[in-house]
Amino acid sequence: MHVLTKIFIVLVSLLAVFLVPLVVVYAHNEDSYRARYDQAVSRSNAQEAQLKSTIAETESAIAQANQKNSALDQQISDLRKQRDGLEAGVLELKAELAAAKNMQGQINVQLAKLAASSEAGQRLTETLVADLKMIRSEALENERRVVDLEDTVRDVNSQLEVANAARRAALEELTRLQEQSATAQQTISRYVQIYGELEGAVVAGRVGEGIAPDRNLVATVINVRRNSDMVLAEINVGARDGVKANWEMIISDGQGNFVGNLRILDVDINQSTGVITLENPSTRGLVEVGHTAYAKKGHD
Repeated sequence: MHVLTKIFIVLVSLLAVFLVPLVVVYAHNEDSYRARYDQAVSRSNAQEAQLKSTIAETESAIAQANQKNSALDQQISDLRKQRDGLEAGVLELKAELAAAKNMQGQINVQLAKLAASSEAGQRLTETLVADLKMIRSEALENERRVVDLEDTVRDVNSQLEVANAARRAALEELTRLQEQSATAQQTISRYVQIYGELEGAVVAGRVGEGIAPDRNLVATVINVRRNSDMVLAEINVGARDGVKANWEMIISDGQGNFVGNLRILDVDINQSTGVITLENPSTRGLVEVGHTAYAKKGHD
């Protein structure tokens, strides 16, 4: 065999020996890169499904809150109609009572004139006395019915106040759900920036800030401190409830009577402190522990 042929065979053998490790390394790296790619695609699909599920749950909760709010509005309307009907009944009974008293006065006058009459007049007097007793009984019954109806009106007003409180709570729950929806939308926006556009993505709006209350909130006065310069009150809501400094809140005695205003000065995690204004001891009374403080959205 020629020398060049032998050299060629040796070179080919060496090249084969060097190429085998390269082929093995390439095959190994190809499988590793494919597995990483498949894992990344799986994580992306799982996160996308989770975000869509979160959006669906949030929208369902918002819809339920809206339905609850509508039902409470209808209940408030029905209670107001019932209260108006009861008040009209009270007015009618009072009118009947006044007419009965007027008739009683007329009968008393007739009895005075018939006191000196004959036996026939005596019989007529006895008849009139019986009628008077009956009218007096009816008058007493009408007075009792007026009292019962006034108690019923007070009960309806209490139910109306409870319904209004429930409606305010539903509005607060709706606001919280809307904030959760906005957070989910921000998460989707960050996901889109990393992995690309999602089908059906929603862009959340922003809510402006200001010193006026940005939500409806109900709190209870838990402490009152008085000195010669000012009156301070503490309430049982704070930063975690959304309270901000300089909020102007309204204080009621729990029966719908205005007592004063509360200007928030300091906000803690779960309580806040403010200064009392418009307090009038002679007409509205003083702010006390247990009174109710209201924050009305858009009110300052």
